[in-house]
Amino acid sequence: STGLPSKYVRFIYNRMILENAVVRAAAVDTLAKIAMKCPTLRRDVLILLQFGANDNDDEVRDRILLYSSVLRQCQEGKKEEANLGFQSLMSVELPFSVDALYDGLLEHVQSEAKDQIFDVVNLPTAEAYKATAEAQAALVVDTKKKPGAPGAKAAPTPAAAQKEAQQAAA
Repeated sequence: STGLPSKYVRFIYNRMILENAVVRAAAVDTLAKIAMKCPTLRRDVLILLQFGANDNDDEVRDRILLYSSVLRQCQEGKKEEANLGFQSLMSVELPFSVDALYDGLLEHVQSEAKDQIFDVVNLPTAEAYKATAEAQAALVVDTKKKPGAPGAKAAPTPAAAQKEAQQAAA
């Protein structure tokens, strides 16, 4: 979203040369993002990444190798495949809630079905998990207001509630 992204490439490349391994790895990520957003800079960024291919840190080398191969594919005309692959590499969003993953794994470890493979496909999105948690919190507040209410029980965990909802839908 800048008018002159090439101006920033030099500064980021300097970080890739002069800083510690964590900063160098972040600089590689940033250069790759710039290259994917600005097709006119892809060739230049690819050349800069090749200069860092002999980095002493394996994480930096692995990132350079990965992004360089994707950028080469973009240049060779395999644009659609490379763009899809790059978007999935750069995405930090998960298709499920990390809290739901945690709850689901705890429930899986404590269940009798430990021998079965844990599947993340059934985990809710972050929004669905949050809505379920808020609804359960409201249920807990309602049961606290009515102590000793017949049939009042503790609300299940959000992961358990999601699992019950899926079983009811099936």
